[in-house]
Amino acid sequence: MKGAEHHRQAVSHKVIRNTAYNIVGRAWSSLVAIFMTPYILHRIGVDRYGIFSLLAVLVGYMALFDFGLGVSFGRFIAEYEALRDERKMCEVIGTGLLFYLFFGVAVLCLSVFLVEPFIGLLKIPPALHHETVVAFWISIISFALVGMLNAFSAAATGLQRMDISNKISVGMSIVMAVATVGAIRGGYGLTGIVAVNAACAI
Repeated sequence: MKGAEHHRQAVSHKVIRNTAYNIVGRAWSSLVAIFMTPYILHRIGVDRYGIFSLLAVLVGYMALFDFGLGVSFGRFIAEYEALRDERKMCEVIGTGLLFYLFFGVAVLCLSVFLVEPFIGLLKIPPALHHETVVAFWISIISFALVGMLNAFSAAATGLQRMDISNKISVGMSIVMAVATVGAIRGGYGLTGIVAVNAACAI
């Protein structure tokens, strides 16, 4: 009975801790976005900011095409962690790496044929065309690389270590904000901001 009670208390503590970390992490991300958005918009202009926002939305939608397998990896890791089966946990992470590797390669191959036609549909001003193409490719390549690392973020989720993932997120958001300001002040414009976001995401 005492063992069961201790287990329930440990689970309750973990849930409360993870919820607190998630709330702080989301709140911090929202604050950074609130302060950075007007600055970026003012410095790069409406057209470039529109392209930047479109890229963010596009990458977000592309992430949906993993068919929810990222969530499955986290679930299996949590299951094998409960069983203390480290070999199976490593197998799940390895499978995740392979899946996201092939997924990333498939996205890159399709992008070779789709980027230019898609940008053409957007009626991008000729003066921004080259900058937009470069920004798109930076986003796509970083998406493929970040995808492969999703296996490790799934491990953090499966192990219920939201403290680790949120600490990393908060730390990188600070780095990203500082680097974004540096890229804008350095005159790197849209491609500089996209490159900063890509590097921090990786």
